Amino acid sequence: MSPAHCARALRRRITVLRQAAPGRCRAVGLLVGFALFLYLIYVLTDIYLLDLDNPIERGLSPEFAAELYRRTRSLAALSTWLKYLSLLPVMAISFVARPAVGQLRRASLNQAAFAFTLVADAYIMLVDRPILGILVFCCAQITRVVLFGGRRRAVAPILFALGTMFVLLEFAPAGNTAAHGMYEGALIPELANWFRSGSSAAEPPLHSQLAVRNALAGAYAVLLLTAVLYSWRTSGDVPRTGSRHIAGCGERYTWRAGMLLFLACDIHVLFYNVLPETHLLWRMASVLMWFFYLPSQLLLALAPTRLSAGGCDLGSAEERRRLDGGSDSTGADA
Repeated sequence: MSPAHCARALRRRITVLRQAAPGRCRAVGLLVGFALFLYLIYVLTDIYLLDLDNPIERGLSPEFAAELYRRTRSLAALSTWLKYLSLLPVMAISFVARPAVGQLRRASLNQAAFAFTLVADAYIMLVDRPILGILVFCCAQITRVVLFGGRRRAVAPILFALGTMFVLLEFAPAGNTAAHGMYEGALIPELANWFRSGSSAAEPPLHSQLAVRNALAGAYAVLLLTAVLYSWRTSGDVPRTGSRHIAGCGERYTWRAGMLLFLACDIHVLFYNVLPETHLLWRMASVLMWFFYLPSQLLLALAPTRLSAGGCDLGSAEERRRLDGGSDSTGADA
Protein backbone atom coordinates (compact mmCIF):
# COMPACT_ATOMS: atom_id res chain seq x y z
CA MET A 1 0.00 0.00 0.00
CA SER A 2 1.43 3.37 -1.06
CA PRO A 3 1.77 6.33 1.34
CA ALA A 4 -1.07 8.10 -0.51
CA HIS A 5 -3.39 5.13 0.01
CA CYS A 6 -2.40 4.98 3.71
CA ALA A 7 -3.13 8.70 4.14
CA ARG A 8 -6.55 8.36 2.48
CA ALA A 9 -7.39 5.31 4.61
CA LEU A 10 -6.38 7.20 7.78
CA ARG A 11 -8.57 10.17 6.82
CA ARG A 12 -11.53 7.85 6.24
CA ARG A 13 -11.01 6.23 9.65
CA ILE A 14 -10.81 9.60 11.38
CA THR A 15 -14.02 10.71 9.61
CA VAL A 16 -15.83 7.57 10.76
CA LEU A 17 -14.60 8.03 14.33
CA ARG A 18 -15.73 11.66 14.39
CA GLN A 19 -19.21 10.60 13.33
CA ALA A 20 -19.42 7.64 15.74
CA ALA A 21 -17.69 9.11 18.82
CA PRO A 22 -16.88 12.80 18.33
CA GLY A 23 -16.01 13.45 21.99
CA ARG A 24 -13.49 10.64 22.24
CA CYS A 25 -11.95 11.45 18.88
CA ARG A 26 -11.53 15.11 19.83
CA ALA A 27 -9.98 14.14 23.18
CA VAL A 28 -7.51 11.74 21.51
CA GLY A 29 -6.56 14.42 18.98
CA LEU A 30 -5.90 16.98 21.72
CA LEU A 31 -3.82 14.50 23.73
CA VAL A 32 -1.76 13.53 20.67
CA GLY A 33 -1.22 17.20 19.81
CA PHE A 34 -0.14 18.05 23.36
CA ALA A 35 2.28 15.11 23.49
CA LEU A 36 3.81 16.05 20.13
CA PHE A 37 4.12 19.69 21.26
CA LEU A 38 6.14 18.66 24.33
CA TYR A 39 8.12 16.25 22.14
CA LEU A 40 9.11 19.03 19.75
CA ILE A 41 10.21 21.30 22.60
CA TYR A 42 12.42 18.76 24.35
CA VAL A 43 14.00 17.48 21.12
CA LEU A 44 14.96 21.03 20.14
CA THR A 45 16.21 21.62 23.70
CA ASP A 46 18.42 18.52 23.53
CA ILE A 47 19.84 19.60 20.18
CA TYR A 48 20.59 23.02 21.65
CA LEU A 49 22.26 21.39 24.66
CA LEU A 50 24.62 19.54 22.33
CA ASP A 51 25.98 22.89 21.15
CA LEU A 52 26.16 24.30 24.70
CA ASP A 53 28.09 21.26 25.87
CA ASN A 54 30.91 21.85 23.43
CA PRO A 55 34.18 21.43 25.40
CA ILE A 56 36.00 23.91 23.12
CA GLU A 57 33.60 26.69 24.13
CA ARG A 58 34.01 25.80 27.80
CA GLY A 59 37.73 26.48 27.57
CA LEU A 60 37.38 30.11 26.50
CA SER A 61 37.11 31.62 30.00
CA PRO A 62 36.24 30.43 33.53
CA GLU A 63 33.34 32.90 33.84
CA PHE A 64 31.80 31.79 30.58
CA ALA A 65 32.32 28.11 31.51
CA ALA A 66 30.52 28.59 34.85
CA GLU A 67 27.61 30.42 33.24
CA LEU A 68 27.42 27.80 30.50
CA TYR A 69 27.36 25.02 33.09
CA ARG A 70 24.48 26.64 35.02
CA ARG A 71 22.52 27.17 31.83
CA THR A 72 23.12 23.59 30.73
CA ARG A 73 21.96 22.19 34.08
CA SER A 74 18.75 24.23 34.08
CA LEU A 75 17.91 23.33 30.48
CA ALA A 76 18.69 19.66 31.10
CA ALA A 77 16.34 19.63 34.12
CA LEU A 78 13.61 21.30 32.05
CA SER A 79 14.08 18.78 29.25
CA THR A 80 13.85 15.88 31.71
CA TRP A 81 10.53 17.10 33.09
CA LEU A 82 9.17 17.71 29.59
CA LYS A 83 10.10 14.16 28.60
CA TYR A 84 8.26 12.70 31.55
CA LEU A 85 5.23 14.99 31.17
CA SER A 86 4.94 13.97 27.50
CA LEU A 87 4.30 10.39 28.61
CA LEU A 88 1.22 11.35 30.64
CA PRO A 89 -1.01 12.20 27.62
CA VAL A 90 0.17 8.98 25.97
CA MET A 91 -1.01 7.05 29.01
CA ALA A 92 -4.31 8.95 28.88
CA ILE A 93 -4.76 8.04 25.20
CA SER A 94 -4.64 4.34 26.06
CA PHE A 95 -7.65 4.87 28.37
CA VAL A 96 -9.61 7.42 26.30
CA ALA A 97 -9.41 5.73 22.89
CA ARG A 98 -11.86 2.87 22.49
CA PRO A 99 -10.33 -0.55 21.75
CA ALA A 100 -11.11 -2.17 18.42
CA VAL A 101 -13.24 -5.26 18.03
CA GLY A 102 -11.51 -8.28 19.52
CA GLN A 103 -8.73 -6.15 21.08
CA LEU A 104 -10.11 -5.66 24.60
CA ARG A 105 -7.54 -8.03 26.14
CA ARG A 106 -4.63 -6.42 24.31
CA ALA A 107 -5.81 -2.94 25.21
CA SER A 108 -5.89 -3.90 28.91
CA LEU A 109 -2.39 -5.42 28.76
CA ASN A 110 -1.20 -2.34 26.89
CA GLN A 111 -2.49 -0.10 29.68
CA ALA A 112 -0.67 -2.23 32.26
CA ALA A 113 2.55 -1.93 30.24
CA PHE A 114 2.18 1.86 30.13
CA ALA A 115 1.63 1.97 33.89
CA PHE A 116 4.87 0.05 34.43
CA THR A 117 6.62 2.37 31.96
CA LEU A 118 5.54 5.51 33.86
CA VAL A 119 6.81 4.10 37.15
CA ALA A 120 10.11 2.97 35.59
CA ASP A 121 10.71 6.34 33.95
CA ALA A 122 9.99 8.10 37.24
CA TYR A 123 12.65 5.98 38.96
CA ILE A 124 15.22 6.63 36.24
CA MET A 125 14.51 10.23 35.26
CA LEU A 126 13.16 11.89 38.40
CA VAL A 127 14.60 10.12 41.46
CA ASP A 128 17.80 8.62 39.94
CA ARG A 129 17.19 4.97 40.89
CA PRO A 130 18.26 3.20 37.69
CA ILE A 131 18.28 -0.31 39.19
CA LEU A 132 14.65 -0.06 40.30
CA GLY A 133 13.77 1.59 36.99
CA ILE A 134 15.24 -1.24 34.92
CA LEU A 135 13.49 -3.80 37.15
CA VAL A 136 10.11 -2.16 36.52
CA PHE A 137 10.93 -1.88 32.81
CA CYS A 138 11.43 -5.66 32.84
CA CYS A 139 7.87 -5.98 34.19
CA ALA A 140 6.64 -3.75 31.35
CA GLN A 141 8.35 -5.93 28.75
CA ILE A 142 7.01 -9.12 30.36
CA THR A 143 3.55 -7.61 29.92
CA ARG A 144 4.27 -6.94 26.24
CA VAL A 145 5.61 -10.47 25.73
CA VAL A 146 2.32 -11.79 27.12
CA LEU A 147 0.43 -9.26 24.98
CA PHE A 148 2.00 -10.42 21.72
CA GLY A 149 2.77 -14.06 22.41
CA GLY A 150 0.21 -15.18 24.96
CA ARG A 151 0.81 -16.72 28.36
CA ARG A 152 2.25 -20.00 27.09
CA ARG A 153 4.80 -18.40 24.77
CA ALA A 154 5.85 -16.00 27.52
CA VAL A 155 7.18 -18.72 29.86
CA ALA A 156 10.34 -19.59 27.89
CA PRO A 157 11.64 -16.00 27.37
CA ILE A 158 10.93 -15.10 31.00
CA LEU A 159 12.92 -18.11 32.22
CA PHE A 160 15.72 -17.31 29.76
CA ALA A 161 15.80 -13.69 30.99
CA LEU A 162 16.06 -14.88 34.61
CA GLY A 163 18.89 -17.25 33.65
CA THR A 164 20.68 -14.43 31.83
CA MET A 165 20.39 -12.22 34.90
CA PHE A 166 21.85 -14.82 37.28
CA VAL A 167 24.69 -15.71 34.90
CA LEU A 168 25.64 -12.04 34.52
CA LEU A 169 25.43 -11.53 38.28
CA GLU A 170 27.79 -14.37 39.00
CA PHE A 171 30.29 -14.29 36.16
CA ALA A 172 30.18 -11.04 34.18
CA PRO A 173 32.56 -8.17 35.05
CA ALA A 174 31.02 -4.94 36.28
CA GLY A 175 32.24 -1.65 34.91
CA ASN A 176 35.38 -1.12 32.87
CA THR A 177 39.07 -0.93 33.63
CA ALA A 178 39.37 2.81 33.11
CA ALA A 179 36.43 3.86 35.30
CA HIS A 180 35.82 1.28 37.99
CA GLY A 181 38.16 -1.65 37.52
CA MET A 182 37.09 -5.22 36.70
CA TYR A 183 35.24 -7.24 39.32
CA GLU A 184 34.01 -10.76 38.80
CA GLY A 185 32.19 -13.50 40.67
CA ALA A 186 30.73 -14.00 44.17
CA LEU A 187 28.27 -11.14 43.76
CA ILE A 188 25.13 -13.12 44.56
CA PRO A 189 26.33 -14.11 48.08
CA GLU A 190 27.61 -10.59 48.68
CA LEU A 191 24.26 -9.04 47.77
CA ALA A 192 22.39 -11.68 49.78
CA ASN A 193 24.40 -10.73 52.87
CA TRP A 194 23.64 -7.08 52.26
CA PHE A 195 19.88 -7.72 52.04
CA ARG A 196 19.96 -9.82 55.22
CA SER A 197 21.78 -7.03 57.09
CA GLY A 198 18.70 -4.81 57.04
CA SER A 199 18.30 -1.10 56.43
CA SER A 200 21.14 -0.15 58.80
CA ALA A 201 23.77 -1.76 56.56
CA ALA A 202 25.92 0.34 54.30
CA GLU A 203 25.17 0.33 50.58
CA PRO A 204 26.84 -2.43 48.58
CA PRO A 205 30.08 -1.55 46.81
CA LEU A 206 29.92 0.27 43.51
CA HIS A 207 30.94 -2.78 41.52
CA SER A 208 28.04 -4.74 43.07
CA GLN A 209 25.57 -2.03 42.09
CA LEU A 210 26.97 -1.99 38.57
CA ALA A 211 26.73 -5.77 38.39
CA VAL A 212 23.06 -5.72 39.41
CA ARG A 213 22.32 -2.98 36.90
CA ASN A 214 24.09 -4.81 34.08
CA ALA A 215 22.39 -8.11 34.96
CA LEU A 216 18.95 -6.50 34.94
CA ALA A 217 19.82 -4.76 31.67
CA GLY A 218 20.73 -8.16 30.16
CA ALA A 219 17.40 -9.64 31.26
CA TYR A 220 15.60 -6.57 29.91
CA ALA A 221 17.34 -6.96 26.54
CA VAL A 222 16.14 -10.58 26.28
CA LEU A 223 12.56 -9.56 27.06
CA LEU A 224 12.62 -6.58 24.68
CA LEU A 225 13.97 -8.61 21.74
CA THR A 226 11.37 -11.30 22.43
CA ALA A 227 8.56 -8.73 22.47
CA VAL A 228 9.80 -7.26 19.16
CA LEU A 229 9.95 -10.70 17.53
CA TYR A 230 6.53 -11.67 18.86
CA SER A 231 5.05 -8.39 17.60
CA TRP A 232 6.10 -9.35 14.07
CA ARG A 233 4.79 -12.90 14.35
CA THR A 234 1.42 -12.45 16.01
CA SER A 235 0.40 -8.79 16.19
CA GLY A 236 -2.74 -7.68 14.44
CA ASP A 237 -4.18 -11.15 13.94
CA VAL A 238 -7.94 -11.22 13.66
CA PRO A 239 -9.45 -13.68 16.19
CA ARG A 240 -10.01 -17.10 14.67
CA THR A 241 -13.75 -16.86 15.32
CA GLY A 242 -14.09 -13.48 13.64
CA SER A 243 -14.78 -12.29 10.12
CA ARG A 244 -11.87 -11.03 8.08
CA HIS A 245 -13.48 -7.63 7.51
CA ILE A 246 -13.66 -6.71 11.19
CA ALA A 247 -10.06 -5.53 11.82
CA GLY A 248 -7.87 -3.73 9.31
CA CYS A 249 -4.21 -4.47 8.72
CA GLY A 250 -3.21 -1.05 10.05
CA GLU A 251 -3.23 -2.36 13.62
CA ARG A 252 -0.61 -4.98 12.76
CA TYR A 253 1.75 -2.41 11.24
CA THR A 254 1.21 0.03 14.12
CA TRP A 255 2.30 -2.59 16.68
CA ARG A 256 5.37 -3.45 14.62
CA ALA A 257 6.42 0.14 13.97
CA GLY A 258 6.00 1.01 17.66
CA MET A 259 8.15 -1.91 18.82
CA LEU A 260 10.85 -1.20 16.21
CA LEU A 261 11.08 2.42 17.34
CA PHE A 262 11.21 1.19 20.94
CA LEU A 263 14.13 -1.07 19.99
CA ALA A 264 15.90 1.81 18.22
CA CYS A 265 15.50 3.93 21.37
CA ASP A 266 17.02 1.26 23.61
CA ILE A 267 19.92 0.67 21.22
CA HIS A 268 20.84 4.33 21.60
CA VAL A 269 20.38 4.02 25.38
CA LEU A 270 23.00 1.27 25.23
CA PHE A 271 25.38 3.53 23.28
CA TYR A 272 24.74 6.32 25.79
CA ASN A 273 25.71 4.12 28.74
CA VAL A 274 28.76 2.31 27.33
CA LEU A 275 30.50 4.99 25.23
CA PRO A 276 32.64 7.82 26.63
CA GLU A 277 31.11 11.28 26.67
CA THR A 278 33.67 12.57 24.19
CA HIS A 279 32.55 10.11 21.52
CA LEU A 280 30.45 11.52 18.68
CA LEU A 281 28.05 8.56 18.82
CA TRP A 282 27.46 9.24 22.54
CA ARG A 283 26.41 12.81 21.75
CA MET A 284 24.10 11.63 18.99
CA ALA A 285 22.63 8.90 21.20
CA SER A 286 21.79 11.42 23.93
CA VAL A 287 19.32 13.00 21.49
CA LEU A 288 18.25 10.06 19.34
CA MET A 289 17.16 7.83 22.22
CA TRP A 290 14.49 10.43 23.14
CA PHE A 291 13.79 11.17 19.48
CA PHE A 292 12.55 7.57 19.02
CA TYR A 293 10.97 7.10 22.45
CA LEU A 294 7.79 9.16 22.35
CA PRO A 295 6.77 8.15 18.78
CA SER A 296 7.12 4.52 19.80
CA GLN A 297 4.89 5.06 22.84
CA LEU A 298 2.30 6.92 20.77
CA LEU A 299 2.12 4.13 18.20
CA LEU A 300 1.81 1.48 20.90
CA ALA A 301 -0.97 3.47 22.59
CA LEU A 302 -2.93 3.80 19.34
CA ALA A 303 -2.32 0.25 18.08
CA PRO A 304 -5.27 -1.57 19.72
CA THR A 305 -7.73 1.30 19.10
CA ARG A 306 -10.34 1.62 16.39
CA LEU A 307 -8.24 4.28 14.66
CA SER A 308 -5.54 1.80 13.66
CA ALA A 309 -7.69 -1.31 13.44
CA GLY A 310 -10.22 -0.10 10.92
CA GLY A 311 -12.05 2.94 12.17
CA CYS A 312 -15.52 1.66 13.00
CA ASP A 313 -16.92 -1.36 14.79
CA LEU A 314 -18.20 -3.57 12.00
CA GLY A 315 -20.39 -6.59 12.61
CA SER A 316 -23.36 -7.09 14.87
CA ALA A 317 -23.43 -6.27 18.58
CA GLU A 318 -23.51 -10.00 19.41
CA GLU A 319 -20.45 -10.65 17.27
CA ARG A 320 -18.54 -7.80 18.89
CA ARG A 321 -19.35 -9.06 22.39
CA ARG A 322 -18.34 -12.60 21.43
CA LEU A 323 -15.00 -11.45 19.99
CA ASP A 324 -14.15 -9.19 22.92
CA GLY A 325 -15.08 -11.86 25.42
CA GLY A 326 -13.29 -14.67 23.58
CA SER A 327 -10.14 -12.79 22.58
CA ASP A 328 -8.40 -13.85 25.80
CA SER A 329 -8.89 -17.53 25.12
CA THR A 330 -7.93 -17.27 21.48
CA GLY A 331 -5.02 -14.88 21.87
CA ALA A 332 -3.51 -16.18 25.09
CA ASP A 333 -2.62 -19.58 23.75
CA ALA A 334 -1.73 -18.48 20.23
